[in-house]
Amino acid sequence: MIQYIILFLPKLLFSITLFVLILAVPSVKVRIPGALAGAVTGGILMWTVKTLFTSWSATAVRYSIIYGSIALIPIFLSGFI
Repeated sequence: MIQYIILFLPKLLFSITLFVLILAVPSVKVRIPGALAGAVTGGILMWTVKTLFTSWSATAVRYSIIYGSIALIPIFLSGFI
């Protein structure tokens, strides 16, 4: 049970942070259901992109063996996009 809480807690905190930012930052009034939907969607998309990037970068490191340090340039550049 604790393992699931520890696994889910960062995603929940990120979604709560997005929710607060969506409510606080715009200069117009944002409805709570819209902000909640945006925060949950943003949290899920961010987690998905982070997971895909982690798996891609782990796979791309194998190319470093073949191409040397030149293969690291796209990995570092994609992290800054």
